[in-house]
Amino acid sequence: MSNGRRDKRGRGGRGDRSEFVENVIDINRVSKVVKGGRRFSFTALVAVGDGEGQVGIGMGKANEVADAIRKGFEAAKKSMHRVATLGSTIPHDILTKSLGSNNPHNMVKATMNGLDRLRTVADVAEERGISVAELLGRKVSEDTTVGSEVLASEPAPTMIPDAEH
Repeated sequence: MSNGRRDKRGRGGRGDRSEFVENVIDINRVSKVVKGGRRFSFTALVAVGDGEGQVGIGMGKANEVADAIRKGFEAAKKSMHRVATLGSTIPHDILTKSLGSNNPHNMVKATMNGLDRLRTVADVAEERGISVAELLGRKVSEDTTVGSEVLASEPAPTMIPDAEH
């Protein structure tokens, strides 16, 4: 099943995972006390991206580590969000601060919250009532796409110019 088609049970083949970059963030062993002693299971926190601006996180629980990672991968694929990008980077600098507990689950949720709040260059230009080319001070060509606009392939600025100051 390496061609990415679904098998008879409705699950994707191994080729299904190759198009995504998968990162296991945290694996936690959980124990449950039962009559005969302790029963152990595992949770896995997994981040998945396609390398083109889509990112997702997911958590999987299972009795085996490999199964927990697989379930986390599937959950992360279902929760993928598009992140605003300018070429191959983010459109503006992000400043974050961790308040309270810094466990992996809270840190991942805070990071995804910050990435979801990024605004595209097209959104900022629309708010200011100018074109994307005027905002970035560039000539328009067909080399690089930003949102719905097409820009010249020049080095991306590190920050969006702020006209409000």
